[in-house]
Amino acid sequence: MSWQAYVEGPSSLVGQGKLKAAAIIDVAGDSNWACTTGFNLQPDEAKNLANYISSGKDDLYGTGFYAGTKKFKCILMEPGVIIGKEGKEGIIIMKAEKCIFIGYHPAEVDTRDGRSAVQGVVDYLRGLGY
Repeated sequence: MSWQAYVEGPSSLVGQGKLKAAAIIDVAGDSNWACTTGFNLQPDEAKNLANYISSGKDDLYGTGFYAGTKKFKCILMEPGVIIGKEGKEGIIIMKAEKCIFIGYHPAEVDTRDGRSAVQGVVDYLRGLGY
């Protein structure tokens, strides 16, 4: 399986036209499985995001979080989902069984549309056991 195809292929996270950048990491945040060119998710950011989404703690509302060297304000935390905003830009993080999907949308895309793009790929791969 080529994870890169789920990030940049025709029906992928970015291929749907709603996201500007995306990454797939393992659930522990130790390994970057796929990433769009130019999306600079740092190793400590990946580890922190994995810890946040796995812990279920809602302390990100006060502190925000970093992804791709940008700081995002947390606007939603629910089981398996974190959504952050920086101005009108946003990031959607969703956890599946074996991996975590991260999608970054530009200002001209509504966060709900970005979430829908990530959710579609996550649901498909969950159906395959990931």
